[in-house]
Amino acid sequence: MKKLFYKIFPKDTYTFPVLKIIICVALWPAVWFRDIFYSLDKEPLTVKQILFICLYMSGAFLLGAILEIKDIYKKRHKKVKPAKRKSKTRELSIADIIKLSRENDIIEIKAIINNEYILLGSSSECKTIGYEFYNKIYYIEEKEFETIEAFECELNVLLPDRSIEVVKIDGVSPEKYKI
Repeated sequence: MKKLFYKIFPKDTYTFPVLKIIICVALWPAVWFRDIFYSLDKEPLTVKQILFICLYMSGAFLLGAILEIKDIYKKRHKKVKPAKRKSKTRELSIADIIKLSRENDIIEIKAIINNEYILLGSSSECKTIGYEFYNKIYYIEEKEFETIEAFECELNVLLPDRSIEVVKIDGVSPEKYKI
């Protein structure tokens, strides 16, 4: 049914999850107030069990629909709008990204790859006493790398043209950031 529905509506629409929420919420009063809808003097125990299983399953579907809406929201806002793309971006080479990640213990670079925003950079832990950084890792989205060499290798695979369009470096426009 989902495949048929997605042929009618695109995958980034809220219609399907909202319909699931409406159906699940409408099922709850039907189960709780079943005496109004039909009258059985003595319901067998199995009918009650089936109704409550339906109630719990509708709760699970409701939770799934809410998570699906959250996922659709993330996918919609991760895509880059063409009008925003050329403004305030800067093309950086892999060597520049490696240099920034090596020189800074903590840095976050927001870039555009395949019309989607990605986050990459380095992260470290710090103790308040002495402010010494340790356990430095490099990352691209959720992928983490222990060494700068592994990070560079992944960048080479991800960026065959050896450059990337950077939107922000630590929340600052790359034009203002000295590289």
